[in-house]
Amino acid sequence: MKNIITLTGDIGSGKSTVAAVLRDKLGYAILTTGSMLRELAARQGITVLELNKQAMSDSQVDRMIDGYIQDLNARGDQKLILDSRLAWHFVQGSFNVFLYVDPLAAGRRVLAHNRPEEAHTDVHDAMRNNLHRRELENERFETLYDIQCDDLSNFHLVVDTTWASPESVAAMIVQAYRQRDPGPAGINGYLCPKSLFPTKDIRDLQGSDAEAADKASADAAGPDEPGLHPAFPINVVRLGHYFFIRDGHARASRALRQGLLYVPCRISPAEAAVHPAGVNEWEEAHGFTFASYPDERGEPTLR
Repeated sequence: MKNIITLTGDIGSGKSTVAAVLRDKLGYAILTTGSMLRELAARQGITVLELNKQAMSDSQVDRMIDGYIQDLNARGDQKLILDSRLAWHFVQGSFNVFLYVDPLAAGRRVLAHNRPEEAHTDVHDAMRNNLHRRELENERFETLYDIQCDDLSNFHLVVDTTWASPESVAAMIVQAYRQRDPGPAGINGYLCPKSLFPTKDIRDLQGSDAEAADKASADAAGPDEPGLHPAFPINVVRLGHYFFIRDGHARASRALRQGLLYVPCRISPAEAAVHPAGVNEWEEAHGFTFASYPDERGEPTLR
């Protein structure tokens, strides 16, 4: 495996900031396509969203950026951090990371950046623009390269940035990167328990089989390693922009009570309808509120 980390993920997930922290921790150089897109948009006097719409009918924008990234395969053993939507696809032998963020949290972050090429009226407008821009990019790359950019099985590591500082996110990436297995890409998710929606009523957990797994995970972690052991990940499904607990409610509950930032998760796509259960009771029992809430399609809805 090359000494190259590729970063992609949701708009507003903090890719550029995390890349900078990784640079300081590892001493790697950074290459970013996000800055290239913003510069191209600024030159034309349009927004990044408008540039993405333009690129739907003009592939030259993508070809210029992607050709440069592809050339990295012939440049030897460089130590790089690539902040790029498609580097995971083009660079052979890289360690591929996807950064997730809750849609509304992403809207707040993007609005706070106040970039002149990204005009938003409020946080909800920023959220909608983020999601629309992401949708346009995904459609374009599927047309050009026949790939699914939001398929998490393309990545070695999925990290939730919604509730974490860039330093905490980078530390998780460095830990996984140094322990990496040079096998085919698979899903290895570290998500905040505050991003995991229950599909069981919390009153049904006491005395369940899940408590046995909870205790086994605690025993495996040991007294000096509070939290959940990677050998006992929480099984979650992803629907749209949200994650739902399939198995591991007791472990997620324990993680919330401990105030853990991350829990190990095994992520799979939702193959059928997913319905959260007892969300208000879950929040009340653990003293927090979710960043936003999904509708039946996994799209953000406002409460």
